Amino acid sequence: MVNFQYRLAHFGFFATPDHVINGNFGHFDQLQALQFIKKNIQAFGGDPSRITVVGHSAGALSLHTLSLSPKTKADLFQQEVHIAGSNYCQFAIDSQFVFNHSELIANAVGCGQSDTKEKKLCLKKIDYKKFWDDPFPNESKHFLYWSTVLDNDLFDGKEIDELQKAAEKRNILYGIDAGEGLLWTLYTDNPGINVFSKSRGFKPDERSKATAESIKKFLRMIMSNTTIFTPKIQEEAIEKIFGFYNIGDQHLAENQLHYFEKYTEIYTDIASKIPLTKEIDAKLEYGFKNQYMFQFSYVRPQDRSIIGNLPGHGYFFLYFGGIEIYTSSGITHSDEEKRVQKSFAEMLGSFVKTGEPSYNNLSTPKIAKDKFAYMNLDKIVSVEDHDFAPNHKFWKELDKTYSFDIIRNIPLKKEDDEKNEL
Repeated sequence: MVNFQYRLAHFGFFATPDHVINGNFGHFDQLQALQFIKKNIQAFGGDPSRITVVGHSAGALSLHTLSLSPKTKADLFQQEVHIAGSNYCQFAIDSQFVFNHSELIANAVGCGQSDTKEKKLCLKKIDYKKFWDDPFPNESKHFLYWSTVLDNDLFDGKEIDELQKAAEKRNILYGIDAGEGLLWTLYTDNPGINVFSKSRGFKPDERSKATAESIKKFLRMIMSNTTIFTPKIQEEAIEKIFGFYNIGDQHLAENQLHYFEKYTEIYTDIASKIPLTKEIDAKLEYGFKNQYMFQFSYVRPQDRSIIGNLPGHGYFFLYFGGIEIYTSSGITHSDEEKRVQKSFAEMLGSFVKTGEPSYNNLSTPKIAKDKFAYMNLDKIVSVEDHDFAPNHKFWKELDKTYSFDIIRNIPLKKEDDEKNEL
């Protein structure tokens, strides 16, 4: 296995609208690293004709980006594993926000020139430590600050849908944690992740304080970036969402964590699951035939009182790298956990070796139109197909109602409306 680093934050993604500072530098680092691996891996015992690229979270967004870029040659790698990240999520590629945030950074370090070439020269002279001095708020959907930008170089001036249609059709395995949204809704003591939940999450012993308004506030924020959703239309859409997800006070008597769990479920869908199904759906439309999926659903018993029964974003790293993200119970190796770890490793290994994920003679079917089959990794491994399709259908119908894709934050194109009619 080969791991590589790339430039992050302003060093990797600072950009200006005129492309004098083009951005996406981190992705060019990744591209260079993969080209080096392709050229030299044979000297280390690897096979340059059988390269599988694996990315998690921002790594999955990066992998999706590289798979879209015309700069990536078809034979640079042969297979893709995207875990918990899709560029069909609205914060994954937000050029205008990156431009705005880059301007804030430039002004903060004393490079506020209106001429971008002068600004670039100024930035080159700034001590790198100064870039970290200015604090920035995270009370918005743009808590990530930096993302890929649509440019005339990495993306050749093209939009995502156009690039996706022309992209190389490789074998792809997608993965997701069943409770991805916990990254944003559960505030823990781990400084590595609580930046995401600082202004919107609840501490484990305060989860019952979540309310209907917590969910509505998040949904209004998601719909706030377009004039299509006036306050009245926002409330109408929220009512539809509450109806579909069965959210209401009547459930509190039997479950004090009702609103927290629904808050997490909606975050999971909007930030992770539905962007993923939209990406898969688009690829099916464009002729991608070998797409597979797994869901990690296991939570060890000692963590359930803290995070619930669904693992949050990156929880599986407990068994993939010995990293605790949400709890501090220590690394344990119960027989049950060993079986879960073995199933994960065997499933992933089988995909790398054969192009098809399987475990203990249990194979995962290829994903078909509107039927998202997946391997469910829990204390008992199974193949399911019921968890994704209903929610995917709901958001697709909501898009049609408003002629706007809420998940991607873009208007529906005419051909999208026509597809929805079919």
